[in-house]
Amino acid sequence: MKRFFYALSVVFISVSLIGCLEIFEYITVEDDKVNMTMNITLSKAMMETLESMDEGSSQSDYDYEDLNEDEINKVFPYEVKINKVNTSTDFGFNVSSSLEKKDMEKLNYEDNPYLPIKKGKSYYMSFADTSSESVPTYRYRLIVSKTYIENIKKVILKLDDESMDVDFYDLGDAYLIDIPVLKLNLDNAVLKIN
Repeated sequence: MKRFFYALSVVFISVSLIGCLEIFEYITVEDDKVNMTMNITLSKAMMETLESMDEGSSQSDYDYEDLNEDEINKVFPYEVKINKVNTSTDFGFNVSSSLEKKDMEKLNYEDNPYLPIKKGKSYYMSFADTSSESVPTYRYRLIVSKTYIENIKKVILKLDDESMDVDFYDLGDAYLIDIPVLKLNLDNAVLKIN
């Protein structure tokens, strides 16, 4: 019976770790500029839980001061502004960028991760290479203003040789796209928005 409760506890803790890292991105258009704002944060409570389970670690192992801005900057081939986030509940980075809308059409989505770029009648978004990183499970939410993409009918996540439908929600003046990150390696993934 003790083993059952131990196994159940392990499963519960594993499931509760989903969302340890959260990526929240917002795309809008203002004055012919496409603005991208992304929060990349870790839950302090989750890190404290992990610390209490791992006797060899300490809070300083997960301190936001140790997060490297240069590493974050390498992910984006376009100019970004990076600010550290340190709230009572989370720590991480806020990344923002502003690009001319007319220049967006010239960009290749494969070389410019985290930007939905229009090609034909669809928008495509790639993701940065994270294969060499130790990435915890995470949640990725993308909000796209209707000033950038007026109408969404379908969202598909293409992973190598498979595709899956992605849930999206009409929020009135924007769409929320809830990207399932069950596979931690999104290197070859492409989000297609129709």
